[in-house]
Order: sequence, then C-alpha cells, then structure tokens
Amino acid sequence: MTFPIASLPTEVAGLVYQHLIDVKQPGPADGPAPRSPAADPQWQVRQAAAARGRFIQVCRVFLELDKAILPAPHNKELGRYVTKETIGHLSTQPFDAFTKGVGRLLENHVDIDVDFSSLQEAQVAMVLYSLHSAGSAPGRAFHSFRFEADLDAMPMESVVAINRAISELKGMARCRNASFAFKCSSSDPDRADPPDLPLLPNLTQVDLSGCSRMEGRLDVSQNRELRQLGLAGCFALTELSDLAGNTRLEVVTLESCAALASNLDLSRCPNLEVLDLRVCGALTGLSDPAANPKLRDLRLAACPAFNGIWDLSKNPELVTLNLSCWEGARGFLDVSRNPKLQELWLAECPGVTGLSDLSSNPALRDVSLEDCTGLANRRQIAEDLGSQWPHASPPPTVRV
Repeated sequence: MTFPIASLPTEVAGLVYQHLIDVKQPGPADGPAPRSPAADPQWQVRQAAAARGRFIQVCRVFLELDKAILPAPHNKELGRYVTKETIGHLSTQPFDAFTKGVGRLLENHVDIDVDFSSLQEAQVAMVLYSLHSAGSAPGRAFHSFRFEADLDAMPMESVVAINRAISELKGMARCRNASFAFKCSSSDPDRADPPDLPLLPNLTQVDLSGCSRMEGRLDVSQNRELRQLGLAGCFALTELSDLAGNTRLEVVTLESCAALASNLDLSRCPNLEVLDLRVCGALTGLSDPAANPKLRDLRLAACPAFNGIWDLSKNPELVTLNLSCWEGARGFLDVSRNPKLQELWLAECPGVTGLSDLSSNPALRDVSLEDCTGLANRRQIAEDLGSQWPHASPPPTVRV
C-alpha cells in the first residue's frame, strides 16, 4: 500500500530508508517452517512470495517518500535527515555498495546533509567526487548543503578538501541558488594550538567549546561566511581576531574565555542574535548593541564595565538579558521598549538605582534582583508584579 508521508516525523522516514536498505535480510516465515524445508516446495514458494511482497511494499514507500520530499521546500529537514542517516549506514557497507548508494542518494535528493567525521578518508573522497558529479550533471536544482567535520577525528587535509568542494559546488548551475552550511568542531581539552581556520573560508560555524588548554590567537578574519562562533570554556585563549569583518555573525558564545583580552567590535553584524560573554573578565571593549537590532539573548555577567548600560530600545527582539555581577550595570535601566523580554537577571548589581515599570513587559517570566542594593524599592517591585500583574499570563517569578 502507499500513503502520504509528507508529515511523518524525520525519525520514521529514516527508518523507512533503513528498512529499504535492509530489506534483503530474511523476515519472518509465512507459516511454520517444516522440519525439512527442502522437502516442501510450497512452503518455499510462500516464503519467497512474502519476501517479494515486503520488498515491493518498501519500494512503494520509497517512491512515495521521494515524491513527498523533493518538490516540497518545507521538507528540507526531512531530506537532510534521510541523507545523513543513509550515508552513515552506507559507510558500514563494502566500498562498492557505499559508492553506488551515495550516487543513488544524490540523484534523488536536493537537500544534502553529510557528517564527514564518521567516514574513512577514502569514503570522504568518494562523497566529494559524487557531489561534484551530481552538481555538474543535468537535473533539478539543489536546495541546500550542510556539511560537518570534527577536527579531532579528521586530518586537516580532508577538511580543506571539503572546503574546496564547496567552492566548486557554488560555481555549478544546479547549486547556484543553494544554501551552504559548513561546521567544524573540536572539543579536545588537550588541544594546544588554535586550528588554522583561514584555510577554510567557507566555514559557517565553528565550535571549539571545551578546548580549555588552547592558547594564543584564534584567527577568523578570513571566514567571511561565519555565522556561529562557539568558544565557551576556552579558558587559555588570549586573543581573537577583529570580528568587524565577520558581518554575517548570528551567534557569538565566549562564556568563560577568562584570559581573552580583545576588543569586540560587532557593530557591523546586523544579524547578531546571541551574544554570551559571561565571565570574560579580561575583555577590553564591546561595541554598542544598538547596532544589533535582532539581538535576542545578551549575557554580560561578570564582565568588565565597558561603556556602562546602553540604550536597549534599539533591541526590540530581546528575550534574555543577563547583567548579573556586571560592573557596567549602573544608573537607571529602561527595558520598557523590550516587549518580548522573558528573563531579566540583575543579581549583585548594586549600581542599578532605577528600573522601568516591568508591567510593560507582558512576556516576562523570571526576574532576579538579588543583592541589587541600589534598588531601594526592589521588594515593592516584586510585590506589585505579583498582585497587580495586568496581563493574562501568570506574573513573573521575582527573586529579591
């Protein structure tokens, strides 16, 4: 039977593909097996018919899955899941089966996701060759490519080859309008030297979180496509290249980069959404977040003062504001023009002496005013929010 699967969970769709790959494995027999199957031809015929029926059924599902995935942009995540899981499964098969399977997969999908970290070097080379062949062959335009490489598991030469393949794909007609995502990661606490990221200009995401012994300078000046930079827990990192040229940045996470003595200029990053600088006590400067109108998550806990409190009215998308223990939190804090604000943390900010009326923040859920000794009326603020909350949603939790 056939059925529409456009709305199936990605896990279910992945199992369908897995079933198709494994369909040659014997299933349950049709009826009890005789003591001597060879002496019962009818039982053998029934078993063969059942196996053929299973194969035909899965093939029909396969065709239905293709029809559901390929024409519909809203199934992009489904297509990515299927290609990633199938290539991962094929990597355990003989090389010939891997090559044929990858070729067939690329012929039938326009949203491609490959985790190269789990592949052998020969398999990496074959996938890149197959991608080049598919990109240069006639056919439907590709929608998206998403590649991932673990710098701890792969030689740098293979990662550079992936970057080179992306550059080539971008020049092909079938890929002209496709989106590209290329993530490199490392979590090795014993990594001493920063990776040579200028060799990878197509990078869109870097995650080096947990490389606690990585020292010196990290250079991302040549990674102009970079959207996400994750360096949480890089305690020993002392310098970061100027981010003014990384204009596509959306997420910057530097939590606990305690030795990082850099001036962060994010004024040319209009798409920045997340900035986490908690416990970055050595930073020397930060540009005004007013230049980041899409900012929704700002965390400056235990940071230097910089220029003090900014005009947050330029950040209407702000959802989380964490200024706990921040030296720059002083004077009057106005969040009246942040209607989406849900979390406001000002614990141990004795320099804050005034706060706008929080009842003008209808989405507010959690407020921390602990040890805000400059707010003489903080207990009254908590009582008023609990008893006079004017919105249909529950009043926020306020800790004083």
